[in-house]
Amino acid sequence: MPQPPAASLFSVVIPCYNQARFLPEAVDSVAAQDFADLEVIIIDDGSPDNASEIARSLAGSYPELHIRLIEQTNLGVATARNAGIAVARGRWIVALDSDDILAEGFLASVAEAMEQDPEATAFTGAYKEFGARESEWRLTRFDPERMKERGNILCCAPFRRTLWEAVGGYDSSHPWGGEDWHFWLKSLSAGLRLVCLPVPMLHYRIHAGGGMLSGMEQHAEDTVAMLRCMIPSLYSESELLQAHNRLTCMDQATEQALRRKIAVHPGLPLPHFWLGLAHEGRGEAEAALGLYATALSRPWPDAWQARQRLEAMKAKREKEK
Repeated sequence: MPQPPAASLFSVVIPCYNQARFLPEAVDSVAAQDFADLEVIIIDDGSPDNASEIARSLAGSYPELHIRLIEQTNLGVATARNAGIAVARGRWIVALDSDDILAEGFLASVAEAMEQDPEATAFTGAYKEFGARESEWRLTRFDPERMKERGNILCCAPFRRTLWEAVGGYDSSHPWGGEDWHFWLKSLSAGLRLVCLPVPMLHYRIHAGGGMLSGMEQHAEDTVAMLRCMIPSLYSESELLQAHNRLTCMDQATEQALRRKIAVHPGLPLPHFWLGLAHEGRGEAEAALGLYATALSRPWPDAWQARQRLEAMKAKREKEK
């Protein structure tokens, strides 16, 4: 594949898992930007289809995009994005999902807006749904307070690479696809200055039978509760307690998803903690204590949550003796 330039303005990072059939449309939409100062990084996230073959073919068809391919075992979209951004040479990152389509001219609009507002750290714009459900163009509205309860900034909103570095990248803990929401919430404390442009940004594909967004919708209460545990400083003590209580009676599907997450990412503390809450809710003290202890053995800035639950359970057992 062709070598990219030493640096670019934009790095378009495209993870792909079992969506090779959509990949040409996504890359075509980057080429249609008619913007020279960019590169494309495609991550084959252990895809069972021919994603790598398609990516190599696209690299030959579009040498001007400087397409690079990363191949890895299936670790999820958050890890795939991090892998792509880690080798990106662009100052700005566009995290494009492999089944979505950038609106024509969007990157040129962002580049122009950068000159007018050099302090901005991210830009977003309008999007519309297509596929199994269609909608008109909607302009994303940035409201930090509202974002605490509902993620509404799409992943493809261009952001400074330094912002990704400041927040430690995307977190792979989420079982229902909340990594974008979490990323933007973390960015608030890292000085996020997001500008909403009144221009088309993205055609967002809706699949028949659902996808990660529908998973978040179906398990919204669990998703919000887990987000609160991840950034407790954004929420009150009562809100955090409500989150813990919610997860003691989490959906069975969420519990199963957490077990799958632990199997793939055993070093993450939060899935162990969340699963511990489910066991605590069922009165399974030994299992809960073991999972809390495991969570505490992993690097975790907010480990006091697990320590607090563990100590409370131990005190309760002593009192019952």
